[in-house]
Amino acid sequence: MKKIFTLICALTAVFTTAQAQDVVFTYGGEVLEEGAEVTAQAVDWTEFGMGFMADSNTPSALEVKNIGGSSVNVSVNVKVINGEYSVIKWCGITQQCQSMSSTSETRSTTLAAGATARLNLDTEFHEGEYGVRSVLVTATANGESVSMTFHMENKQAEAAVVSTKTYTDNLIVTINEESTEPMQANITLDEMSDGTYTLSLKNFMLAAGEDVLPVGNITLPGITLTEGQGCKEFATKQIIAIQPGETGAPEEWFGPMLGDVPIDMQGQLTADKLYCTIDIDMMTSLGQIIKVTFGEELTGIAAVQGNAARVNVYGIDGRIVRSNVSAADALNGLPRGIYVVGGKKVLK
Repeated sequence: MKKIFTLICALTAVFTTAQAQDVVFTYGGEVLEEGAEVTAQAVDWTEFGMGFMADSNTPSALEVKNIGGSSVNVSVNVKVINGEYSVIKWCGITQQCQSMSSTSETRSTTLAAGATARLNLDTEFHEGEYGVRSVLVTATANGESVSMTFHMENKQAEAAVVSTKTYTDNLIVTINEESTEPMQANITLDEMSDGTYTLSLKNFMLAAGEDVLPVGNITLPGITLTEGQGCKEFATKQIIAIQPGETGAPEEWFGPMLGDVPIDMQGQLTADKLYCTIDIDMMTSLGQIIKVTFGEELTGIAAVQGNAARVNVYGIDGRIVRSNVSAADALNGLPRGIYVVGGKKVLK
């Protein structure tokens, strides 16, 4: 069976005192001003047996009210301004809960002084369907009209943090094949309610000798873990905006001034260890790619050194460093840095 959504209204309109018209719109008993807008958020129904059990919350009622001193003939027009009319239902006035047969529909009734008529508007969203459907509602009595807009929206809920793990290890920055001394850093991995992970390197600094350039917070959401050799593996390419760090004034951080920055990250993790490489493409702004290495590869060196085959060794820039050498001795005698051995990045 399809999953159906009903609508519980979150009011965004501004209420005011009654206007001079004979009729006004009310929402939850409060009078709406001319041109007001109301947004109703979708609420998931729970499938129950052969039917559906509705959420316990009751949507507020949209009504048209006669505020004059005598009976009045009222015409109410509902015009679809966003969305497909056939999936919108209109309950009230002269009929009960029928789907609209066209993009614009008018119904009329007589309201006694002080009387109200409900104008329930409803729609269905299938599971995984998101968007907004909007109608313009206009009531006319004695030659005067009042209008309001009703939005029916189904928003995808933002994923919440389920658990957080902080990894502490050495971080090395390589620029133009020159690597910094290892510096201790923290990377946080948040498990999200939608099954993805968010990795955060906060307060990232570029250090060159005694010079330190504050970059900022690098946050990469939507990461998916896959099974590797004795660990979980992940990889992502994203374009992000680096945010200010959590210390000092925001303007002290250089990263936010770079605009959109391409990031290429790969990594591995266990319950206690995290290894990742983060390539920050700053060719546009600085004319270089900053390569960040956190921790030590969990499977790469052990797997390569356990292999008796002959391999080629490449620098991080793609140039071959050694060719047809024993995997066990591939990195012996080489300067500290990042190499590609047997198709894997290895930190020496």
